[in-house]
Amino acid sequence: MDTTPDGRYVFTPERNQDTVAQIDLRTFQVSRRISLGRGSWPHMFRVSPGGDRVWVQTARGNTNTFPGAADLSLLKTISVGRIPVTNAFRPDGRVSYITNLGDGTISVVDTQRMTEIARIPVGPGPGVVGFSADGRFAFVSLRGRNAVAVLDARAHRVLKYIPAGKGPSGLLVTDRLGP
Repeated sequence: MDTTPDGRYVFTPERNQDTVAQIDLRTFQVSRRISLGRGSWPHMFRVSPGGDRVWVQTARGNTNTFPGAADLSLLKTISVGRIPVTNAFRPDGRVSYITNLGDGTISVVDTQRMTEIARIPVGPGPGVVGFSADGRFAFVSLRGRNAVAVLDARAHRVLKYIPAGKGPSGLLVTDRLGP
């Protein structure tokens, strides 16, 4: 689930129905629903930094779909790698990294044009992606490699792999440590 910046709506994927629901937080009711096509299996998504679009990864459709956040009108659908599972926005909001579980890649998408501008091979089992606060680095958990990939988030390439325990599936990037 993700919420619009103004706190008005929350969105949830309805995988088995191939739909996304918009819930109005004033009424606590589903206010709109959009169908993403039979067999698409909407998996995860995020609301864009500006709050105007929802980024929906369809795990079986191998796409990222962009409905408008206010009315769920379909703005665009693009092909990405196989089995896209989640995304994160670089802090400057200019690009989003989408993890593609099925082919071990990251789709780099220009947030304004809604187009894939690069695809980065990272290795088997990419899961969660996060960015450093300054946007220089991206970090990707890799279940199939038991590692965290460190990427140059400007040149869109892998810099190194940090060994991790078996099957890292989550990731939290923070610049605050301690109590």
